[in-house]
Amino acid sequence: MLLRAASPSILLIGGCSGGEEAGALRSIEEVAFQRSEVGLEGRSRIVGQLQQQRRSPAVFRERDSVFVIGGCEAKGRHLSSVERITWNDCQWKCEPASQSHSTEGKSCAAFSSLDESTGVIIGGFNGNDCLKAVDVVRFNDDKVCSFFS
Repeated sequence: MLLRAASPSILLIGGCSGGEEAGALRSIEEVAFQRSEVGLEGRSRIVGQLQQQRRSPAVFRERDSVFVIGGCEAKGRHLSSVERITWNDCQWKCEPASQSHSTEGKSCAAFSSLDESTGVIIGGFNGNDCLKAVDVVRFNDDKVCSFFS
């Protein structure tokens, strides 16, 4: 479990600054919310950087980590790699994560956690085609295991 903030927050991971797969970002931005007399206030700040630029990756929370899978780094260049984001010593740390099997490079997929250590990635785009694949991913310590259906 990510135990760190006294107030609720959201991590915005990657993204893009342009249209049509252009300007993929490496930023990890935290938006923190706090109640005040006038309502709910949000503040954002850049708290880290990904190893690779990623637009529309699949993102999963697992115990004390966030796994970032795939995404698009530039037009026609879709990633299958995985990065692990952890909260250590009051700062976010991002590092590559190992994989037992690689998923096809893709972005814009639907994704959801099934339980604390398992997620599913559905569909997506590989630069040429919209995908019909379903990938089940299991998080095991520092490794991501992918199973295809």
